[in-house]
Amino acid sequence: MPLYWIIFYTLILVGCDNNLIEVEDNDIVFMIRSNTLDLSKANFFIKNKETDLITFYAVKDSFGVNYYKDKEGVIKKVVLTPNTYKDDLLQFQTDASKPAFLDSMLLKNVDCNEFLSILPDIFERDQKSRTSGLDIKQHDSLNQIKIIPFLEKCGIPSPQKTSFKGMLAIFLTIQHSDKEIISYYYPMFECATMERKMSKSILAFMQDRLMVHNNKDQIYGTQKAAIGKFEILNKENVNKRRAEMGMKPIKLDNL
Repeated sequence: MPLYWIIFYTLILVGCDNNLIEVEDNDIVFMIRSNTLDLSKANFFIKNKETDLITFYAVKDSFGVNYYKDKEGVIKKVVLTPNTYKDDLLQFQTDASKPAFLDSMLLKNVDCNEFLSILPDIFERDQKSRTSGLDIKQHDSLNQIKIIPFLEKCGIPSPQKTSFKGMLAIFLTIQHSDKEIISYYYPMFECATMERKMSKSILAFMQDRLMVHNNKDQIYGTQKAAIGKFEILNKENVNKRRAEMGMKPIKLDNL
């Protein structure tokens, strides 16, 4: 084949690949949870080398996975890459299940107009249990049973409709839950930050909590251990990561 034809076909292939868009994590979580992730038209790559679907599934748990779609939303390319903490966080979300207690609740009876009125009491209960020697786990569970049905039906309200304490009550209720609940509702909070309902810093707290709960190094240094300390991933870069989330720097000597 003449050299100019090789160059021509190469440009076509590169051009087609450049038209693909990486799929957002939230979209991947939704597709996996709803069982609508369709890879039937995708090409698979491991470290830039083309592979097949069987090999891909055999080794994917040891790698991070990036998905790319065309302008019609069809996933055309899947690439395995070296695993990072972002891949861990995505895995936590896709593995999480809806809280079991929701199965026995009739969400149709939830009145979104009542959501805002319960938030002050939720906030006070959360804080009081941590300062008055009360049963923290019991009070946290009660808050979850109160808040989560509203989140399921109504979503996160805008800050204009409630107070700072109200928004904090929603965040603290999920943050003080177990890792399964935090993982399941993390995408909702990520969307809330994208819509400017909440600050990006809450995601830093949630990510660190998830990492610590899963016996991994935290990312932003937000979690304090009662005894000892929780290690931080690449500690020398922690303040750079904090700045990206709108957070103040911390002294590395104290970590």
